[in-house]
Amino acid sequence: MSEKIVSVPAQETVGKTALMMKQHRVGSVLVNDGANPVGIVTETDIVQKVVAEERDPSSTKVNAIMSYPLLTVEAGAGLSEAAQTMEHNGVRHLAVTEKGKVRGIVSMRDLLRPIMDSREN
Repeated sequence: MSEKIVSVPAQETVGKTALMMKQHRVGSVLVNDGANPVGIVTETDIVQKVVAEERDPSSTKVNAIMSYPLLTVEAGAGLSEAAQTMEHNGVRHLAVTEKGKVRGIVSMRDLLRPIMDSREN
């Protein structure tokens, strides 16, 4: 899980959001409506919903391409529960919550890390 949570307002442009993702070296950002996270935008969303459809990233708003509702997994959940939630919903990122508050983001890459580490040993 990454505890580095990067978020943008729902009305932010995809172009500025992509730049922020590059600067923070993250593959996803939470989309907020006020102080509340309501969705997520990933690199895949940008490629499939903006680049592949030849939309203008400088005028397309993230709320037009975000995945919502925001899918979550509780902080105490195991890797298998997170993997099942991802597979069931066809996503590769989940917000990790604790007592209703987002504490981080878990990605499919995070779930694969223990497997890759065990192969190296």
